[in-house]
Amino acid sequence: MIERSTNAVAQRHSYITASGRRFELTEHPIDATPEAEDGLFLFCTEGIFWFNPLYVGQIEELRSRRAAHDRRGAAKAQGATKLLVAADPDLPACGLQDAEMELIGELRPKLNVQQMRTGPTTRTN
Repeated sequence: MIERSTNAVAQRHSYITASGRRFELTEHPIDATPEAEDGLFLFCTEGIFWFNPLYVGQIEELRSRRAAHDRRGAAKAQGATKLLVAADPDLPACGLQDAEMELIGELRPKLNVQQMRTGPTTRTN
């Protein structure tokens, strides 16, 4: 889970992975389209103090109309109401996949089934 910032007005949140990688996340309504060209996105359910990611993907995937509709629809059906975006201009495109797999491995979003099977960790549920 990702903790909400105590400054809810800013709609910016941070998540630090076990390896120390820091993700700065901006909060958007689930139907928003991020302005960033590169980065990662997370479809999440939300609570008072946290976000629970259901799907993690690359922004490029979100720009693909069909893929975005399928992923967004599945997330909404599971109760997702928020889109979190991690857009880091310093992260090279080749590093996006590593960052995506790190988040998937650590957060274990239940709609990332394919990546869980082929990624560095396996899901046991």
